[in-house]
Amino acid sequence: MEGACVYVVQGHNSVLVMYKEVEKNKVLHLTYSNGTSHHQFITTKLLTQLLPHDCVHILYSLPYLPDSLETTLNNWISIGINKLNILNRQEERRKNDKMFNNTVYNLNMNMKFTDFNERFKKN
Repeated sequence: MEGACVYVVQGHNSVLVMYKEVEKNKVLHLTYSNGTSHHQFITTKLLTQLLPHDCVHILYSLPYLPDSLETTLNNWISIGINKLNILNRQEERRKNDKMFNNTVYNLNMNMKFTDFNERFKKN
């Protein structure tokens, strides 16, 4: 059991949660929000109780260095933030593409096409 998810609490605060089962029923759990992180070791049962049902899973695999907890946590934060930045850029591109496609569609709907013969008939 490992991965990362994100959810929004109280208005507009995003929370990034990252977790990995490092031993049987022992999960390294990291929360990161507004530049602040907190980590702890919890049970798998507690993890399932802590994750909100409406969270969005963004990663399904995380590295773990058992000899260096600090390096592991720093890597996780970096990986999570990079993934969120990629997803945000993709979403922005989708919005721009949709806006562009709607504009082109609307322009085409307003154009009036005349019959070929009518356009080039001799006066």
